[in-house]
Amino acid sequence: MEDRLSKKNRYSSLVLIYGNLLTKVTLRRMKSFYLEDLSLSEIAQNDKVSRNAVFVSLLNGEKELDDYEKKLSLLEKEKAVSELMDEAEDCDDISKIKDLLHRMKGEISHGI
Repeated sequence: MEDRLSKKNRYSSLVLIYGNLLTKVTLRRMKSFYLEDLSLSEIAQNDKVSRNAVFVSLLNGEKELDDYEKKLSLLEKEKAVSELMDEAEDCDDISKIKDLLHRMKGEISHGI
């Protein structure tokens, strides 16, 4: 299972990418938890609901974000392009840079 930090980083990224596809309440809670680092208790107090209601909302939000990523793979593509860009920045060979740019174009346009 993912460690807590990598899970937090993953869902922080997914909230930024797909957050507007969530309901307003779920988005607000996901942002509060993953981006603002509020606890379940703090979010529950702000929303005047139980900790369990926040917990369930976060679980549902995580499931929705996972479904969007499974279907669209935007986070995966972003990581792949970022790695190719890092490799291109460190490269002096023009033909290799052109190859990397071609691969980036493929990552960006594939499936869209």
